[in-house]
Amino acid sequence: MSDTKFTIQAEAPASTVRDLAICKAVWFTEKSHKTSLSLTDPKYSDPRDPTKVFGIAEKAPSDWIRLTTTAYFTGPNPDSNPAILVADKAPACRANFDWYR
Repeated sequence: MSDTKFTIQAEAPASTVRDLAICKAVWFTEKSHKTSLSLTDPKYSDPRDPTKVFGIAEKAPSDWIRLTTTAYFTGPNPDSNPAILVADKAPACRANFDWYR
Protein backbone atom coordinates (compact mmCIF):
# COMPACT_ATOMS: atom_id res chain seq x y z
CA MET A 1 0.00 0.00 0.00
CA SER A 2 1.34 3.41 -0.92
CA ASP A 3 0.21 6.90 -0.02
CA THR A 4 -1.68 7.18 -3.31
CA LYS A 5 -3.01 3.70 -4.14
CA PHE A 6 -3.37 0.05 -3.13
CA THR A 7 -4.52 -3.18 -4.74
CA ILE A 8 -7.51 -5.16 -3.51
CA GLN A 9 -8.19 -8.78 -4.28
CA ALA A 10 -11.46 -10.43 -3.27
CA GLU A 11 -12.52 -14.06 -3.65
CA ALA A 12 -16.19 -14.87 -3.18
CA PRO A 13 -19.30 -16.11 -4.99
CA ALA A 14 -19.81 -14.16 -8.21
CA SER A 15 -23.00 -12.59 -6.79
CA THR A 16 -21.15 -10.89 -3.90
CA VAL A 17 -17.52 -10.48 -5.01
CA ARG A 18 -18.00 -6.92 -6.30
CA ASP A 19 -19.57 -5.69 -3.05
CA LEU A 20 -16.88 -7.49 -1.04
CA ALA A 21 -14.08 -5.83 -3.03
CA ILE A 22 -15.66 -2.38 -2.69
CA CYS A 23 -16.13 -2.80 1.05
CA LYS A 24 -12.56 -4.04 1.49
CA ALA A 25 -11.36 -0.93 -0.35
CA VAL A 26 -13.60 1.34 1.75
CA TRP A 27 -12.36 -0.33 4.97
CA PHE A 28 -8.69 0.18 4.07
CA THR A 29 -9.39 3.76 3.01
CA GLU A 30 -11.18 4.49 6.27
CA LYS A 31 -8.31 2.94 8.29
CA SER A 32 -5.89 5.14 6.34
CA HIS A 33 -7.84 8.23 7.49
CA LYS A 34 -8.82 9.14 3.92
CA THR A 35 -12.29 10.28 2.94
CA SER A 36 -12.65 8.95 -0.61
CA LEU A 37 -11.28 6.50 -3.13
CA SER A 38 -11.65 5.64 -6.78
CA LEU A 39 -11.42 2.09 -8.17
CA THR A 40 -10.05 0.90 -11.48
CA ASP A 41 -12.14 -1.40 -13.64
CA PRO A 42 -12.13 -4.87 -12.06
CA LYS A 43 -10.27 -7.83 -13.50
CA TYR A 44 -11.88 -11.22 -12.95
CA SER A 45 -10.14 -14.58 -12.77
CA ASP A 46 -10.59 -18.10 -11.44
CA PRO A 47 -9.39 -18.26 -7.80
CA ARG A 48 -8.29 -21.86 -8.40
CA ASP A 49 -5.77 -20.80 -11.07
CA PRO A 50 -2.48 -22.38 -9.86
CA THR A 51 -0.41 -19.69 -11.63
CA LYS A 52 -1.90 -16.99 -9.40
CA VAL A 53 -1.83 -18.51 -5.95
CA PHE A 54 -2.89 -15.69 -3.68
CA GLY A 55 -5.53 -16.59 -1.17
CA ILE A 56 -7.63 -19.71 -1.27
CA ALA A 57 -6.42 -21.18 -4.60
CA GLU A 58 -7.56 -24.78 -5.10
CA LYS A 59 -9.82 -24.67 -2.03
CA ALA A 60 -12.21 -22.23 -3.67
CA PRO A 61 -15.70 -23.55 -4.45
CA SER A 62 -16.43 -23.87 -8.16
CA ASP A 63 -18.91 -20.95 -8.14
CA TRP A 64 -16.39 -18.48 -6.69
CA ILE A 65 -14.49 -15.86 -8.66
CA ARG A 66 -11.51 -13.59 -7.96
CA LEU A 67 -11.76 -9.83 -8.48
CA THR A 68 -8.67 -7.63 -8.52
CA THR A 69 -8.77 -3.82 -8.61
CA THR A 70 -6.63 -0.86 -7.61
CA ALA A 71 -7.93 1.87 -5.33
CA TYR A 72 -6.64 5.42 -5.64
CA PHE A 73 -6.83 7.92 -2.79
CA THR A 74 -6.07 11.01 -4.85
CA GLY A 75 -7.40 12.18 -8.18
CA PRO A 76 -9.10 10.12 -10.83
CA ASN A 77 -7.93 6.60 -11.56
CA PRO A 78 -6.69 5.58 -15.02
CA ASP A 79 -10.18 4.30 -15.91
CA SER A 80 -11.84 7.59 -14.90
CA ASN A 81 -14.30 5.89 -12.54
CA PRO A 82 -16.09 8.18 -10.06
CA ALA A 83 -14.98 8.65 -6.47
CA ILE A 84 -16.56 6.66 -3.65
CA LEU A 85 -17.06 8.60 -0.43
CA VAL A 86 -16.21 6.54 2.65
CA ALA A 87 -18.95 8.24 4.69
CA ASP A 88 -21.56 7.25 2.10
CA LYS A 89 -20.48 3.62 1.57
CA ALA A 90 -19.23 2.54 5.02
CA PRO A 91 -22.69 2.16 6.64
CA ALA A 92 -23.82 -0.32 3.96
CA CYS A 93 -20.56 -2.24 4.31
CA ARG A 94 -21.02 -2.46 8.09
CA ALA A 95 -24.58 -3.71 7.59
CA ASN A 96 -23.61 -6.37 5.02
CA PHE A 97 -20.29 -7.71 6.34
CA ASP A 98 -19.67 -8.73 9.95
CA TRP A 99 -15.90 -8.31 9.60
CA TYR A 100 -16.34 -4.61 8.77
CA ARG A 101 -17.85 -3.74 12.14
